[in-house]
Amino acid sequence: MAGLELSKEKQEKLKEMETTCIRNRQVLLSNEANSKFQEFMEQITANIKNRIKSIDT
Repeated sequence: MAGLELSKEKQEKLKEMETTCIRNRQVLLSNEANSKFQEFMEQITANIKNRIKSIDT
């Protein structure tokens, strides 16, 4: 992600951890809630930007 190369062993461990997390319902629900929250925040930001633009013009 940050341009760092992971060893084959670390890549396999990461895949294993991802699989474990995906199978955990609580993690899955938390991820879904976080995604929806981020989308909501993006909508709020867009609305604020539009409101600012409408005031400026």
